[in-house]
Amino acid sequence: MKYLSLNSYSQSNFKIFNNNGNVFINKYTKKFDGRDVNSINKQNLFKSYFLEKFIICSAKIDLNKDNKNFYSMEYFNGKSGANILLNGNVHEINILRKYFYNLFYVKYKKLNFFPIDKDVVYSKISEIENKIRSNKENKLFIREIIPLVKKKLEKIHYYPVEKNCHGDLTLGNIIVNIKEKKIILIDFQKTYNDNIIQDLAKIYQDFELNWTSRYFSSILQTRALIVYNSILNKDFWKNLDKNLKTSLNFEIYITLLRILPYLKENDVITKNWLVKSFNRLL
Repeated sequence: MKYLSLNSYSQSNFKIFNNNGNVFINKYTKKFDGRDVNSINKQNLFKSYFLEKFIICSAKIDLNKDNKNFYSMEYFNGKSGANILLNGNVHEINILRKYFYNLFYVKYKKLNFFPIDKDVVYSKISEIENKIRSNKENKLFIREIIPLVKKKLEKIHYYPVEKNCHGDLTLGNIIVNIKEKKIILIDFQKTYNDNIIQDLAKIYQDFELNWTSRYFSSILQTRALIVYNSILNKDFWKNLDKNLKTSLNFEIYITLLRILPYLKENDVITKNWLVKSFNRLL
């Protein structure tokens, strides 16, 4: 049995191991709570479906009954995250484009909307504010950005009724395997307000604010922008339902705020990326 250790932005640790020819990933978390269980259940209960000849599925998870500090997931070959931006070919780009358009223009074409519970959202913002208050580096966010987001909450916002969502739909959580004709979704999240607007906000965070490519050099960022635009061009956002666009605008603020508790003190690139992203939106 051979191990390879990795870690993630959310400070979880991973070990990839080979057990008699079968490859698995163990994910170790600092604190395994009810939210983790709900996220795992969401991933395991995802219903696979076909998009043309491709199957859209999730990587199933096995909980360790003896040790609740980690869980195991089958390892899938394919390209994900930065590999898609740097090494993605025309076939991978095409199927991702079809996947996103199908998700938001076909599967959820007809949407009904409801006014969001402001108390739930305000509570989430306050929770984030309390978590980051002890770090002096977060003064800008506490003094300027969070008050502006709270002010935007004064207006009534309407979210889609559809609650079937991934919760953290970035390129890093999508694996494309052209050979086996699969798109595998991983790392589902149970969020403070499960709704498909969460997925759309995460896609915006990646494709319009360039989350996955933030660490790239300027040359590699140029390539990434070409791939981003090849998968989802401006028409994707322009042609969204008007109510959906209004909802999305506000949810992106919350999506960015949710990154702050995980922001490491020495990660200047991500901090600058956050400031730049908030300034662009505000």
